[in-house]
Amino acid sequence: MSKITLDDIAAELNISKSQVSRALADKYGVSDETRDKVVLKAMEMGFDFNTYKKQETQKICVIMKDKGIINGEFWSDIIKGIGRGLNNCKIGGIRAELSTVEWLNRDLSDILIEINRSYCSAFVIIARCPRDLLSHIKRLNVPMVFIDYASMDSANYTNVRCNNYQGGLIAGKYLRDTGHKKIMFLGNINYSYSFLQRYYGFCDYFKEKEDVEIFAVTECKENGLEKISERKILFDREKFREVYNENKCDAVMCANDKIAQEIYVYFQSMGIEIGKDVSVLGFDNLALCTKLRPGLSSVAVDRIELGLTAANAIRDLLLKSETLYSIEVNTKIIERKSVMKKGEGYEESNQ
Repeated sequence: MSKITLDDIAAELNISKSQVSRALADKYGVSDETRDKVVLKAMEMGFDFNTYKKQETQKICVIMKDKGIINGEFWSDIIKGIGRGLNNCKIGGIRAELSTVEWLNRDLSDILIEINRSYCSAFVIIARCPRDLLSHIKRLNVPMVFIDYASMDSANYTNVRCNNYQGGLIAGKYLRDTGHKKIMFLGNINYSYSFLQRYYGFCDYFKEKEDVEIFAVTECKENGLEKISERKILFDREKFREVYNENKCDAVMCANDKIAQEIYVYFQSMGIEIGKDVSVLGFDNLALCTKLRPGLSSVAVDRIELGLTAANAIRDLLLKSETLYSIEVNTKIIERKSVMKKGEGYEESNQ
C-alpha cells in the first residue's frame, strides 16, 4: 500500500493541500469543522502522523474506560507504575509524557480528534476497548501495549498480564498444604477473563489429588439473569450458601478480595469464625485485606510491576529493540489470619 500524502487527503475532501496541512498542524486559517473532518479522514486513510509533526515529547496515551478506573485501587496502581516507568525517561533523546483518554459514553469522532491533538507516539490499552476505536488506533501504526486484555484483538501485539493461572495454582497448593480437605472456588467465571484463568489454575493443581474434595460456584443464575447480564455479578450468593451448607467446606478460595469481603459478612452474620471454623483466601491483595478482621490472606498481584513492565515494553518498541512479546507477572501468597494452618510446618503470621 502506497504512502498516504496530504494531496490524497485533500482530494478525498475536495479541499486544498494547504487547508489539510493547517488542519493537521492545528494552526489558524481553518474552521473547527474542517479541522475535524481532515483529522478523521487522515486517520481513516491510515496517514502516518509520525512523519508530519516534529516531536517535542514522546506522548504515551493510556486508553481506558473512564476516570473511575483511576479511582479504583487495582488500575490506579498500574497507571502509577506506567508513570513511574516513564518519569524522567528519554526515549531516543525525547522526553516521555503520559496522558489518558476515556472512551465510555463518547462519540468515536470526538475520541479520535482528542487522540490526534494529543499526538500520541504509543498507546497502552488497559482491560478492554471498543473494537471500532481499537481499529482506528491500529491504523496509526504506532506501538501498542495491552495490559490484562482478554480479547483476541490484542493478538500480534505486546501483552502484559498478571499470571492469573499461576495464582490459581499456588492458591490451591497453599490451601492443601495448610491441611484443608473441602475447598470451594467462588467466583463467576463469566465476570472476567482473570477469574476464568484463576479457576483453571486452581482446578489444574488438584488434578489427581484425591485427598481433597473440590467444590465450585462459578456461574451465576441469580434472579434468572441471562448470560450477557451475568458478567455484572461477582458470584451467585444463593448457590454459595447452598453448596457451603451442604458440604461444610473448610476453606473458600475467592476469585477476588471483594468477593471475600462479602463472604466475611455472611460468615460473621452466621456466627462462623473465620480463621478458626473456616478459612477464606482472596485474590489481588487490595488494601481492604488489612482492614478486615481477621486480616484477609490473599494472592498478591504486583500492580506497580505490571505498570513498570508496560512502560519498559513501550520504550523498547519505540526504540525498535523489540517487536512483539508477551510478559506475565507472577503472583505470591500474602498470609494474614484468615487461613487456618492445619498442616505441619506452618507458623502463624504476624501480619
